[in-house]
Amino acid sequence: HANSSKVHLGAAWNFFSGSIPTEVTKLQKLTKLFLEENDLTGKIPEAIGRIKSLESFSVWQNRDMTGTIPDSLYDLASLDHLNLAENNFHGILSSRIGKLSKLEILSIHNNQFSGTIPSELGLCDRLYFIQVDRNNFDGSFPEEVCQLQELTIFTEVPSIHFKADCLPINETSLPLLQCDCCNTCCDTTTGQCKNVN
Repeated sequence: HANSSKVHLGAAWNFFSGSIPTEVTKLQKLTKLFLEENDLTGKIPEAIGRIKSLESFSVWQNRDMTGTIPDSLYDLASLDHLNLAENNFHGILSSRIGKLSKLEILSIHNNQFSGTIPSELGLCDRLYFIQVDRNNFDGSFPEEVCQLQELTIFTEVPSIHFKADCLPINETSLPLLQCDCCNTCCDTTTGQCKNVN
């Protein structure tokens, strides 16, 4: 769908296969790129950051997309919705994510991400929906991110939803990710989740 100033590319729920063509990064007026529930493989194009107008990017549930988050993605200053969930991405969540100041929704659950959740995520002060469960993150959910819950009291955003691997993997083990402000905690081994707040 397009008009004189914006282009929306919705290709969800098809049977597209192969990788995302690099030509898509030349669509300078593209604001929404939805490629959910296809059979895409390969990596996110390294040049994704060229699409400066991009506000929403989703490759949810392609299952076999791989690779890391390209550095250039953190240059998408207009991005408010990022959904990489249910794929096979790996690597870390860079501290550069704090540059995505308009980000409201971050859904990267059910991948192979590791390392810690960067405290710079707390710079995304519009963020109200975070799903990072069923990954290999460890450490603690940053206090800077938890403090976002207090900010929403004075705004019109929907209620906060933070979901992570903060259930113990068994009765005696510590959770994979300590989170004092998550609404929903999951067991990364069984995939079972429960509301905790």
